[in-house]
Amino acid sequence: MNKQNPASFQATDREFNSDRNIDPWHGNIQLVKNNSPQPASESMTGNRSRQALPLSFARIRSGGLSVFLKQRPLLVLLLLFLSIDLSSPHRVDAKSASEVYELASKSVVVVYNLDGQGNRQHFASGVVMTEGEVATNYHVIEKAAKLAVVYNGKAFTARLRNSDPEMDISVLDVPGLKAPKAFIGKTNQLRIGARVYAIGAPRGLELTLSDGIVSGFREVEGGHYIQTTTPISSGSSGGGLFDEEGMLVGFPTFYLTEGQQLNFAVPVEWVLKLPLRKNANATSNQNHTSWH
Repeated sequence: MNKQNPASFQATDREFNSDRNIDPWHGNIQLVKNNSPQPASESMTGNRSRQALPLSFARIRSGGLSVFLKQRPLLVLLLLFLSIDLSSPHRVDAKSASEVYELASKSVVVVYNLDGQGNRQHFASGVVMTEGEVATNYHVIEKAAKLAVVYNGKAFTARLRNSDPEMDISVLDVPGLKAPKAFIGKTNQLRIGARVYAIGAPRGLELTLSDGIVSGFREVEGGHYIQTTTPISSGSSGGGLFDEEGMLVGFPTFYLTEGQQLNFAVPVEWVLKLPLRKNANATSNQNHTSWH
């Protein structure tokens, strides 16, 4: 088999020329250290169907049952309705796009990476995990002299609590931030083909909603990326990827530039386990430049 050429990919707030390869035959992504990132340019299994008892079969089995069914047509219609509903493959608790947005958008913020003079270097998105705590990608806050979080038009000073550059995740302390926390889902309950929604600030357009499906799971060391067709752009990094119930399942992180709708999110479990990781850092003086 011929080895693929290195795939060019773009974090959702900056561009990389990397040796990041996807092997479609094995579903793996190999991550190799590369040059420093450059700013981006403007550019349930189905249930077996249930069928109502045919009237002809009822007459054969029992003349009394045939009379019973003929005298109660509404009951027969109800049984038919229940039969169709129970065999439906759709989740009864799935919300509409508007309902997901109404529930989840209240927990999404904008994260600003500032220099020593308070000038904006770049910005992206974040999600409120608990009161005063925001999760985002590590590359969003990398090399920041100062950090700020904006919610409902109000800016809050933030500082780094924990981070893991290899997993590209970080958690910020945001004193004074009063915002609803996201409802946490589980990626092991996601299935390929399931609908998901991204909420973030692509190109600075705060609280933008986009939707798509889960198109794959790509194994890497320590877990897997969620591959999705949900559109993301520069500024979407660190925002929320939500399932059909409005539960947070991941954080949009990067997309492949040589292809279409090849977008990837880190799973929410990586953030939840961050305090337990041995190599998690608890200092804001981070100067890592490699991205894995």
